Amino acid sequence: MGAPLVSRELESGTHRLVWNQSISRNRWLGVKLGGIGLATAAVAGLSSWAITAWASPLDEVDGWVVPLTYAARGIVPAGYAVLGFVVGVTIGMLLRRTVAAMAVTLVVVIAAMVGGVFFREQLVAHSTYQEALPADWDGGISLSPDDPNHAIRLEVGPPEVATWVLTNKILNSAGAEYRGPYDPDYCGPNATKGGSGPKGCRDWLTSQNLHQKVTYIANDKFWALQWRETGVLLVASSLLAIFCFWWIRRRVA
Repeated sequence: MGAPLVSRELESGTHRLVWNQSISRNRWLGVKLGGIGLATAAVAGLSSWAITAWASPLDEVDGWVVPLTYAARGIVPAGYAVLGFVVGVTIGMLLRRTVAAMAVTLVVVIAAMVGGVFFREQLVAHSTYQEALPADWDGGISLSPDDPNHAIRLEVGPPEVATWVLTNKILNSAGAEYRGPYDPDYCGPNATKGGSGPKGCRDWLTSQNLHQKVTYIANDKFWALQWRETGVLLVASSLLAIFCFWWIRRRVA
């Protein structure tokens, strides 16, 4: 919405007619940024509230900070809506071409949302789970019987408290990530000890003093993450709005 709002008038030249009718450039831009920008935030906020309320039973099971759904919950959608609107106004003012401004705005907003996934995890402190690999651990084992180094990889599920898992590693007694070597007498198709099937390999791995270390963001960080990310988005939007006011006074004729 922000891109055609300004670029259409600048492209057609109708902005000059408005400015010649005792309406200042700042007021013209302020009405567009303030009035329509607030309406955009309100619509996005109400939509997000409705989705959050409807999906609350599911989120209590699956987790509030799951990256796949997090950006559609809480107040963050309103922040992205405001940022997208102001980005559109800024690009429309710079390009003065409606179609081009809309296309560039779409690319920038998508890039901002994708970048937000990687930036988001830096906004709150991470939690750490580290425990010895239990005797009844469950997970996958990957190895190649033809590998002379007997490398092995374990895939063990994280604890239930770890909603958004950042890292999940199996460590040896020295604290390094465990990659083997495994004992072919216990693991692999030619194993002769520990019984048949993968149980013997699992029992042998359990005896190797291995630990699971998981770095994660838990559900109790949801609102802290929401407020901080929204704050970053609003600061970025404010800086772009200030730039727009500067640009329209200095560069737009």
